Amino acid sequence: MASFAAAFASVPRLGLIEGPTPLVPAPELAAQLGVATLHLKRDDLFPELHGGTKVRKLDVLLAEDAFRHAKAWVVAGAVGSGQVAAVVAAGKQQSRPVHAHLFRTPLGEHSAENLAFTASWAASVTAYRNQVDLAVRAPRVVLALPMASGIVVPIGATSPRSMLGCVLAGMELAEQLQAADGPPADAVYLPCGSGGTAAGLAVGLALAGIDIPVRAVMVVDRFFSPDMRLWRLVRQAELEVRRLGLTPRPCKLELRRGFVGPGYAQPTPAALKGAANLLELGIAGEAVYTGKALAGLAADAAAGLTRNPVFWVTVRRPGLEPQEGWLERLPPGLAALARASGSVSPPPATRRNLLLGFAAAATLVGAARLTGYDGPGGEVLSSWELAVVRAAGEALLPNISAAGLDALPGRVDRYLLSFPTSLRVEVHALFFAVEQSLPFAVGFHRFTALSPADRLLALERIAALGGPGLLIARSIRDLVLLAWYQAPEAWPDIGYEGPMVSAASRPSVYDALKAPVGWVPFSEAP
Repeated sequence: MASFAAAFASVPRLGLIEGPTPLVPAPELAAQLGVATLHLKRDDLFPELHGGTKVRKLDVLLAEDAFRHAKAWVVAGAVGSGQVAAVVAAGKQQSRPVHAHLFRTPLGEHSAENLAFTASWAASVTAYRNQVDLAVRAPRVVLALPMASGIVVPIGATSPRSMLGCVLAGMELAEQLQAADGPPADAVYLPCGSGGTAAGLAVGLALAGIDIPVRAVMVVDRFFSPDMRLWRLVRQAELEVRRLGLTPRPCKLELRRGFVGPGYAQPTPAALKGAANLLELGIAGEAVYTGKALAGLAADAAAGLTRNPVFWVTVRRPGLEPQEGWLERLPPGLAALARASGSVSPPPATRRNLLLGFAAAATLVGAARLTGYDGPGGEVLSSWELAVVRAAGEALLPNISAAGLDALPGRVDRYLLSFPTSLRVEVHALFFAVEQSLPFAVGFHRFTALSPADRLLALERIAALGGPGLLIARSIRDLVLLAWYQAPEAWPDIGYEGPMVSAASRPSVYDALKAPVGWVPFSEAP
């Protein structure tokens, strides 16, 4: 370990990590889960920034020159994000203004605390309806591109360099496991959002010679954290380790899906039970991350997949102290959400009712006309729905190329593959409302039959109706723009220059297996 410590000594840090966090046995919880032994890695006991594993990544990330010398930091997350609260706490400690960009999710007690703290100490708070709205209205924040207001903290504080903080955490755990009494641990469980913590831990454990899997329980939808992203993060962490003069070893990272429930930040019964179990031990038992991760461990224990697990407590300590008047610092919509944050039940399906109701009204005013469209349907959308996407793109993006316009419907269709059935119902209602509800706007015409200028006018008039009309106009706009920003020809509009490293030049673990140019199999040698 001494050689490892010397190598990592060259990594600049803020000094937020003064020593290892405890690894403690939890025999009562082990009995409840039906495992032989259970150890808890208590990152909630970090003294700095109110604790939590985010401290490990921020310790490295915020020590980089770009962040040290920035006039302000910009951070994005859910409305009750622990990461946003941690960055705001770091900004408060380092006398750096922090601009928070928050998208709406349900609020529980723990996340409401985060929101109150963020509102108290952030220099500004900007609200968004959901993750898509954030991506469309503030793409530079999502892509962590430079902004006039400051430097952007990447989503989850995850960057190739910041993951070194989690590699060190994996090595720290390895040392504790080697000194622990009792049966050896057989797996490490933790919640996984952006993926940087899990990837770094897996690389660190392997580097220290601990051959057990890190089982990352996914708490976000697959679309926002696909398997490919997690393995890319592993390769990036390994590359950073190589830059320190060390040789990484093959690591074991396993993804556990199926515990997100209705959606991100919406608790499940199993997550609420897990959170309650942790509360009995004096640990902040929030159900969005920690509870769902413990539910994943419980499912594996019931299936006989683990007998001696380690559970990594990534959450911060309770007890954040907001300033008086913090509600007045929030945008009105978030303030209303905070006032009603006593319940952790999923929000009512108002959006679906609005869309379906408006579509039904359109059917009553004018007959549903869904024939006569050319071309095949997609994986999710029918041929007429693909035609609506193309027509909307032609109206909303007047400078789009013909090739870009042709590709737009397919991009929306592929994006919708990641949607659960309940959300797809809403999307189908949305397209029906756009195509058929023109009697409310410009007369009895299909949306796709209008000229691009009249389509734009129709959307403006639908939006002017307010309520469901505004929802419909914004939703079709957001879908079209989200698909458009995937196209390379759109990147100059948002200041994105494309991938910094070409696919051909990315390092791969398989490079060492390639035969030199000109070599032939022995069976074919002369």
